[in-house]
Amino acid sequence: MSKSRLPAVSLAVLCAADRPAGVIGTVRNDEGDVSARLMRTLAEVKVELTRVGDEQAKKIEKLEDRIDALQTRNEDLEKVVAARTGVLARLRYGGASASSFVAALEPDVLRNAAKGCEAHGRSRFTVNAAILSGPPNGPSGARDHRPEIIGPAQRAVRVRDLMTVTTTGSGTVEYNRETGFTNNARPVTEGEEKPESTLTFELVTATPITIAHTTRASKQILADEPRLQSFLDGRMRYGVQLKEDQQLLFGSGTGQNLSGLTIDATAFAAPTGLSLTSKADFIGAAIAQLRAIDHEPDGIVMHPTDWQLILQEKAEDGHYLIPGGPLSTAEPMLFKKPVALSTAMERDKFLVGQFAIGCELFEREETAVEISTEDRDNFVKNLVTVRAEERVVLATYRPEAFVYGDFGLIT
Repeated sequence: MSKSRLPAVSLAVLCAADRPAGVIGTVRNDEGDVSARLMRTLAEVKVELTRVGDEQAKKIEKLEDRIDALQTRNEDLEKVVAARTGVLARLRYGGASASSFVAALEPDVLRNAAKGCEAHGRSRFTVNAAILSGPPNGPSGARDHRPEIIGPAQRAVRVRDLMTVTTTGSGTVEYNRETGFTNNARPVTEGEEKPESTLTFELVTATPITIAHTTRASKQILADEPRLQSFLDGRMRYGVQLKEDQQLLFGSGTGQNLSGLTIDATAFAAPTGLSLTSKADFIGAAIAQLRAIDHEPDGIVMHPTDWQLILQEKAEDGHYLIPGGPLSTAEPMLFKKPVALSTAMERDKFLVGQFAIGCELFEREETAVEISTEDRDNFVKNLVTVRAEERVVLATYRPEAFVYGDFGLIT
């Protein structure tokens, strides 16, 4: 930056100030001449200051022009990035071809932005074949991508929540199950031979069954969508749990199937004298059926729709039979027994039982989710296989501790 200099004549006058006698003498000889010289000096100083100010103003104006140019270039680059992002999104979602990707790299805005600068970049995109991305043929332009994945509703109550769950380190579970008891106990006199009772058992050997399923996804989408990983983990686990519920209730006991509680349970038969005019009456009768053999039930399983029908049952005067009716905030209960509402139970059916002592669920391997590329042609296609599985076995110690029946409304 150049330094401004005052006029030479001005400096001469100022230097003359070092000789007071000369200046005073001059003033005495010619006061008008000195006054004129001072006026000229002031004028020259004013001109010099004006020149310096003009130079600074021009420099500021040049800086402002450069700032405007940089801002324009920045806006152009932002448009290029947006264009790239939009095409990459369409490629990922199957809605654009490679040619459209190339075309997006050649708009005027890109050429303008590239002037005077050098850009380097590399982009990846996925050609999807399994779980990849969103719907194909979407609208052109950049997508407003939301990373959240909203899953469907899930079953609130699991059948396993009603029973004891234990881990086991063995490939088989053996237990003795009582099959008969003849009680001959009676009062006896002194010296009399005591009566003999008879108990019979059977050795039950159960092997864990495997409940599993798999799906495939691209490596790229799992890397690009972190939330998809946790979503897949949860959904795959939930799929295993849904099938477990079905097996615990209705497994056939043959092949790779558990022996479900409804298969081994006692069929519903209302004790003599009990009227069955409402759905709640059926549950009360099943409780009475178990109490007749000294089993105190601790749980009831039914479909949520059947429970809703019970809630809506009314007396002849229109009031709800269940205390509180639709305004009740209490947990579902009938005859002081908790009601587990599960869509795993079929409509118009119910299961009443003493779960605490009647059965036990053994986990040989708890539900686990694993990922591997070693499946079919995964490696060459950049795919991974996601597998969820568990190994469980159900031991039903007292089949008679359960009563299975239906309300008789659906044929």
